[in-house]
Amino acid sequence: LLHPDLFKHQDQDAWGSWLAPGFAAVAAAAKAGDLRRALKEEAPGIYSFELFTPSFCDMLLEEVEHAQATRRRDLERPNGMNRYGIVLNQLGLEPLVTKLQQEHLMPLMTALYPEESTGPDDHHCFIVRYKAGEDVDR
Repeated sequence: LLHPDLFKHQDQDAWGSWLAPGFAAVAAAAKAGDLRRALKEEAPGIYSFELFTPSFCDMLLEEVEHAQATRRRDLERPNGMNRYGIVLNQLGLEPLVTKLQQEHLMPLMTALYPEESTGPDDHHCFIVRYKAGEDVDR
């Protein structure tokens, strides 16, 4: 492992350095009942916001690239369309993704989509690489 902090219990200090500063405003707006003002609406019902810091993204990508280089044969593809991807749970990141989902994203899902968010308790989280000439039908 290159970044053991990603794989152990994450305290608030870790999340404070991994979540983008703008996410705090989004979370506060959700608690205040005014979430939509803190989001960018890309299309009707589709919202975006900054979630991770660049340093967290760098750590995650380094772990994924390391796994691709050292454990590729042991890892399943995330789906039938992507040969260049990894299921994050297989890397040992299920606790991190679960905590992100349950503690940080559920309040947003509940505020934006109350009917649909009545119980997400699982995830299939993966990352894929897109590059010209890869994952094309021949």
